[in-house]
Amino acid sequence: MKKIGLTGGTASGKTTVSRMLTSMGVTVIDADTIYHKLIEPKNNQPSPLALQIDDVFPGYLFESGAVDRKRLGHHVFGNHSLLLKLIK
Repeated sequence: MKKIGLTGGTASGKTTVSRMLTSMGVTVIDADTIYHKLIEPKNNQPSPLALQIDDVFPGYLFESGAVDRKRLGHHVFGNHSLLLKLIK
């Protein structure tokens, strides 16, 4: 079985290629989708991962328990040291 890692910047065509592979019967594992599920709140409570993010980057949780991904992204992307904190 071959494994392919698909990476690229914003608007580089990753979704298009993923859809093409899926249409060919290839199993695609989308890390972004998995991440979004992991930070999704349950019953207006933040997920364990969202709480870990809040420990490192306080102030990015909505009252609903959801992570303000847009604001957090603006804060960490483009700053290598902050991005490393987020992914650890």
